[in-house]
Amino acid sequence: MVAPGVATLNAVPETSYASCGGLSVAYQVFGAGPVDLVFAGSFISHLELSWAVPEFVAFFERLATFCRVLLFDKAGKLLKTVAKGAGGPGDKGTGIGEWNLPHKLAVDAQENLYIIDREGHRLQVFDKNLNYLREIKVEGWNPWDIGISRKGDDGFAYIADHALERVHKLSLKDGKLVATWGKQGWGPGEFDWVHGIVVDSKGAVYAGDTYGQRLQKFVPAGTTSSR
Repeated sequence: MVAPGVATLNAVPETSYASCGGLSVAYQVFGAGPVDLVFAGSFISHLELSWAVPEFVAFFERLATFCRVLLFDKAGKLLKTVAKGAGGPGDKGTGIGEWNLPHKLAVDAQENLYIIDREGHRLQVFDKNLNYLREIKVEGWNPWDIGISRKGDDGFAYIADHALERVHKLSLKDGKLVATWGKQGWGPGEFDWVHGIVVDSKGAVYAGDTYGQRLQKFVPAGTTSSR
């Protein structure tokens, strides 16, 4: 149901392109209000895909009731690449800044990047300018994802480990395991292909279970865990 006074756009606006410093920046125009509003997306954006998200569509339709909206993509400029060679399939490696399968990353409060090299069975750590800092490896693990709290300042990361279907709590300072839980299974605290993990600002850990088709929530001691 459309709220009173909110126009429904009949189709996704046509995408056009403007030249900007050698780049072609995508933009769309919609709405017929008396005010021109320039709206730029987040640091990563895709105009057409935005219209597949109902919350965005409702927001745009509301703007269109009183504005002519000029919706722009953010221009992306490659600053630096960390890879062996050109970074293609033939450039797999185990050295510093080389990858066997870069899979997921997380950012701490100091804007350091913790990047999973999934088939390399390790984490590589870089600063915000992609300067190499160190490597974290744990014998026998196969890390698939890493989660650091939204604050990022408590000194811990959580690892989804596919090797034995476990979750690890990891000290970012020294790379040592602080806690481990989980095993193969479909019961509480068990996993069948644990694949994704995130941490909220209160320290709750959410682990995505691929074949278990569920999300399990783990909270600090003294509170209740749920699925």
